[in-house]
Amino acid sequence: MKTENSERNIMYDAFISYRHIEPDVSVASALYLMFEAFKVPKEYRNADGAQKLNVFLDQEVLACAPVLTEAIRENIRKSRYLIVICSKRTPLSDYVIDEIEAFIRFHGPEKIIPLQVEGEPSESFLKPHMGANNINVSSEMQKFFTNEYLAADIRPASVKSSDFKGYEVIEKAKNDVLKQLKKETIIKLKEEKYKIFASILGCNRNDLRQRQREKLIKLIVMAMLGVTVLGVSFGGYAYKKNLKLNKTNMELNNANMELSNTILELSNAYKALEIQKKDTEDERERANINAEDAINQKNIANANAVEAEMQKEVANTNALKAKQQLAFSTLGLAKLEIKNGDRIKASLLTLEALKNLDKTMFEYNLLATKAEAILNAAFVRNIGDMVTTLNSTSDIENIVVKKNNIISTLSVDGNVIDWDVQSGKKINETGRQNHIGSRKSPSNGAMASDGKISVLRTDVGDLVVVDNVNDEIKHELIGHTAYVNRIVISPNKKYIATSSYDDSVIIWDMSSGALLEQLQKRSRNILDLNISPNSKKMVISFEDGAVEVWDIESRNIVKVLKSHTSAVNSVCFSSDGKYIITGSKDKTAKVWDVESGELLKTIEDVYSVNCAIISNNNKYLILGSYEGSVSIFDMASERLIVKKDIDLGSKIRITSSSEGQYIVAWAEDSSKAYVFDVVGSIEKYTEQNLYYGTSSLAINANRNEYYVGLRDKKLRICNLSDGMLLRSIDDIGSIIYSISVSQNGDYFVTGQSDGSVGIYDSKTLTLLKRLEGHKGEVYCTTISSDAKMIVSGGKGSIILHNIETGVIMGRLDYLGGQVKSVAITQDTKFIGMGLSDGNIIIWNTVNGDKIKLSGHFSAVSAIEFSPDEKRLITGSYDEQVIIWEVPSYKILKEIRDPIDGDAVNNVVYSHDGRKIIVAYRNGNIIGMDSDNYEKLMVLKSTSSNALTAISDDGTEIVAGYADGGTIIWPCLTLNELISTANSQLNGRTLTSDDF
Repeated sequence: MKTENSERNIMYDAFISYRHIEPDVSVASALYLMFEAFKVPKEYRNADGAQKLNVFLDQEVLACAPVLTEAIRENIRKSRYLIVICSKRTPLSDYVIDEIEAFIRFHGPEKIIPLQVEGEPSESFLKPHMGANNINVSSEMQKFFTNEYLAADIRPASVKSSDFKGYEVIEKAKNDVLKQLKKETIIKLKEEKYKIFASILGCNRNDLRQRQREKLIKLIVMAMLGVTVLGVSFGGYAYKKNLKLNKTNMELNNANMELSNTILELSNAYKALEIQKKDTEDERERANINAEDAINQKNIANANAVEAEMQKEVANTNALKAKQQLAFSTLGLAKLEIKNGDRIKASLLTLEALKNLDKTMFEYNLLATKAEAILNAAFVRNIGDMVTTLNSTSDIENIVVKKNNIISTLSVDGNVIDWDVQSGKKINETGRQNHIGSRKSPSNGAMASDGKISVLRTDVGDLVVVDNVNDEIKHELIGHTAYVNRIVISPNKKYIATSSYDDSVIIWDMSSGALLEQLQKRSRNILDLNISPNSKKMVISFEDGAVEVWDIESRNIVKVLKSHTSAVNSVCFSSDGKYIITGSKDKTAKVWDVESGELLKTIEDVYSVNCAIISNNNKYLILGSYEGSVSIFDMASERLIVKKDIDLGSKIRITSSSEGQYIVAWAEDSSKAYVFDVVGSIEKYTEQNLYYGTSSLAINANRNEYYVGLRDKKLRICNLSDGMLLRSIDDIGSIIYSISVSQNGDYFVTGQSDGSVGIYDSKTLTLLKRLEGHKGEVYCTTISSDAKMIVSGGKGSIILHNIETGVIMGRLDYLGGQVKSVAITQDTKFIGMGLSDGNIIIWNTVNGDKIKLSGHFSAVSAIEFSPDEKRLITGSYDEQVIIWEVPSYKILKEIRDPIDGDAVNNVVYSHDGRKIIVAYRNGNIIGMDSDNYEKLMVLKSTSSNALTAISDDGTEIVAGYADGGTIIWPCLTLNELISTANSQLNGRTLTSDDF
């Protein structure tokens, strides 16, 4: 096959191509380091005598470059061999396939070196991909992806096993299995590396390995000879030195003897003088004794006073230690209650612990941090967070909503229990065995109550109206000929509506129990019914997918809603009566206009919908599935906010608390119900763009707005108060990877994928200047504190631009990797750079000195100096955050969060330096104390690839995500959290019932 290249244009011996997923990333990095450490034997060196093999490692993030850039294509053209990290997922990467096809076009297929890490070779490259772009794939080329031509097989034994489910399954499990398999794979790579070196050098692997061994033996022999020669030389030298030392010692001994004689003469003279003075001193001593006696008496008195004060201080210290230990113990109990889901008790215990806190305590800061973390977990919650669990006496038949966050559960054993939704506490429990007995076959919905009156189905199928106050039956409702499956009381307390397996619906007079109307029987099963808030309309759903809207007064059908293709299990009205919500076995929920009957929205779920309701503010649609999950959707954007798989079983039913803040989920054959928060602590969402994710984020506090760069080359400007979209630039020309805002807020700077740096007016969004100089993407930018300089980093270089003139003031090139992050000190003397190879460079801009820091083993995606510039924080794709001491740059702390952490996208300090905010690729955001590194908060989203910025006052965190949406999270101080807790607890205190 003819190629478009020649040997004189070759720059790299090999180009490593791989998917940017594990274990491919770790294998590629390890292989690159092995090439760096390998020294080519003289007999195999090229004409230029190069001692090392020059290898190019493609470390671009695929999402940033969906197609091959010209730079990558050029590097492929300049590479002699292509090493491909092969797995069964390789055909899924258009990026890797494009690299292979480009190499074939330039060099042909014969110089491709496959390296198998997972799956079989035959799975790693599919013919449709290999034949793209009119490239004819020869039979020899296809053989390269078989066992016969496989350069190296580094699959661990467990990966080769037919029971191995794939790395994608292990990644989702988030345990230590992936780390162990990566370790075994790297060990196999070390064993097979000479195969790869031999392929590139064109020699026999065994010859190459033997020459390396011979080289090592020569080095050992030479070292031993050197030691022997050194020993002989040192022996002769030591002998001569010893003779000279003996002579010196003799001279020294003679001098010592003369000195001793002189000292003896002086000593005798001194003794004579002492005898003469002794009598005088004895008299003086007797006088001093009398004075000392007086002083001693005074000292004894003072010592007694000091001892009393010390005992008092010890007592105070012991009391303080006891209070400190009590605070630790109380906070430990509070943390346990958070795990148990009881945030009310956790808050009460935390407030109790805070009463014992004293700023003189040795561990005061740590205790305050722990208290802040617990209160954050209790009150800074996501939509859909579980609030508490209700544990009934037996399987729950139905749940009825009352006022003031009170609900009632009816169990199959006949018990009715009133619960406080917030705390999960029982308020009242009433046995109903006299009225309804117990049943073995519960049917959800066979109970209704307005608080004073309940309508129940007895164990024999009859209906009774019960006076809850007097605990007596008021009426028996006789009319149905089969089991009743649904009971509803109209909001005006005028009607009772019931449906039955006899395929009929009956409307009853609530005050008298009289049968007002039995709607015509159907030949299809009735599954659910509900009454509108104004008590004028009733909606009925059927097993055949139909939904009917009835006028209660006229008893006529006014609308038939047709769209579902399967049984409609659930129907309800919105709290304002404007909408009807239906949930069906066809895996959809639908929103209808009550007056027109028009279908407004269709929300698709992955499971059959057993129950569908809408929140009181019409903002969220909540679905309970047949398969045991609860899903919450944003009505405006139809975006799934959260999905909860719960352990209640199948056929989940849901109801909302009267105030609308909470939902309660329960299921057949379960005695438990879960309470979830449907409001949370966050209300500020921007418009979502499900196709393009957030690529950059920054806050302009002076204008009370924030900027969001999207991967579809758009820039959005949103209100910092409510997250609403204010303005936008629909096409800024290229992807914005970085945004930096000037201190006065008048302009902002962008780093873009086309290699340019833009300066924009914040008010008009006008482009003021476009700065050039980079040869590829610009990944990071920052502005000096004196507003005179822009620092930008990109592919292998960092550039300093004068803001006013745009002139390049300085630059560093050939840094060994892409500059992924940058930070600058207040005096502009030092610039910190995070590189794609895992290294960090500190550049002294005054004298040009550079310090290289090593600690990460993957791209350093984030770097920032603390506000007092005594510390440097870095974050990396290796899932690690490192705190460095400045200016020694010693590692103070290495932080890896195995539970909530992932690859680090960015890290920021709060402006007061007290908090560190870390954003991870999995979408989680962690807040921690900057002194003791205790975790203060965990902010979770259903989306991924979080980026963060924190407001100047530190009260809000803005986060952008992969789905293009942003969230404004609260970031409260300890005092603000205490105030929030007190307001929500409404004066409640700990009682004996809490223990």
